Amino acid sequence: MCCVPCIALRVNPKKIAAIIALGITFLYLLLSGVQIPALRSFLMIGIVLLGVLLDRRAFSLYTLLLIGFCMLCIRPEWIMSISFQLSFMAMLGLVSLFSQVNMKLKPYKKLHFIWMLMGANLLIELLLMPYVMYHFNQVNPYGVLGNLTVSFLFSFFVMPLLFIACVMMPFGWDIPFLQGAGWILDHISEVCLWIGQLPYADILVPSFSGMGLWIVSLGLGVLCLAQNKLRFAGIGIVGLGLLVGYAYMDRPDLLIADGGKTVLVRGPDNYLYSNQKDVNNWNLKRWLKENGQKEVLPLADNTITLANKQIVLSDKKCHQADLLIVSGKKQKCIGIKTFNPKKYTNYELFVNKGIFIQQENATMANRLWFQQGENK
Repeated sequence: MCCVPCIALRVNPKKIAAIIALGITFLYLLLSGVQIPALRSFLMIGIVLLGVLLDRRAFSLYTLLLIGFCMLCIRPEWIMSISFQLSFMAMLGLVSLFSQVNMKLKPYKKLHFIWMLMGANLLIELLLMPYVMYHFNQVNPYGVLGNLTVSFLFSFFVMPLLFIACVMMPFGWDIPFLQGAGWILDHISEVCLWIGQLPYADILVPSFSGMGLWIVSLGLGVLCLAQNKLRFAGIGIVGLGLLVGYAYMDRPDLLIADGGKTVLVRGPDNYLYSNQKDVNNWNLKRWLKENGQKEVLPLADNTITLANKQIVLSDKKCHQADLLIVSGKKQKCIGIKTFNPKKYTNYELFVNKGIFIQQENATMANRLWFQQGENK
């Protein structure tokens, strides 16, 4: 429009472009399924484009915080979502901490070049590491290397080829460009597999408590939002959060699944021992991962002693014990506490102050949205 004087002199091409861009991004939002990261991106872009229409300048940090506040007012439970946490923390680091470091490194050309090249990837990896540890029980030391390699190949080769293919598609000349993009994508997959097979590429870590994650989030907020030396206190708060998270993690002494056929016992060495030999058992793999453990250790005997309490795993006859866990048909033993676990329910057993059994994640039942979902 700027190239046509009769249009450029009568209307503001930037505002027309903003309206068109807003409509296209809204269609893309619907196409993506209105996921949390896509919704966050659309709302941020929408505020920026609204600023263009109103001849105002939208500040990225204020926009991000406003969008996060509004989304949580509508759906408060999203704050527990991994998509919300990763998306907003990554953007907070980019629009705040990255920009601050970038301004201070501008006089140092070599350091500034290195920071511009890999600073964003490194910063995001470090900021998101506690959330990845909490939700996925792993740390990926080579994440920066993988992101740099993939983003370079994807941005400079795959995307241009796909764009050219779209332009050439009406003429039937798109196949060579699509094949070229596919060839590069195959090599990207090979690079990712190679990086994933490097030593210590995937380090398992045990789960830590939600209280620790909240403290870590507070520390990262101070680190990103503070404008002076106070930001360095955020590093200490993050360390305190990890310390509290691991120190106050209430780990069960015994885990039961599959109607009592899968049992995991926490030994004195904090490793999990199991009577289950099927390594592909879903509950077994999940619990081992949450404990930061790759391989299961076999349980030597059906009689388990925890804090001077004897627990017996049996499905045929009664034994003299403090608790008898019976799988299969319901069974009762006179004078002995018997527990018949349901087939499709997982249980946690604690023996600190007597024997206490509860369903796994029982505290989730107190959440309002969980109760509403159960009622529906």
